[in-house]
Amino acid sequence: LLVQRKNTRNLEVKQEADKIFFLKIESTDSSILIGPHGKNIDTLKIILKLLLWKKLEERIIVHLEIND
Repeated sequence: LLVQRKNTRNLEVKQEADKIFFLKIESTDSSILIGPHGKNIDTLKIILKLLLWKKLEERIIVHLEIND
């Protein structure tokens, strides 16, 4: 899955294994997405995990990388 946004170059989502998802975001605003001491990326990861839990109706693991 690839998504184009204004300040986001790419959003890639892969299922690495059963109930394990890998999300990679390439953005020109990486400092905003990561935030001070990684607080924003941690919060974003929690939100994504909750959305996927609700959609899939089961607990999953989410790995999130920004510009890595």
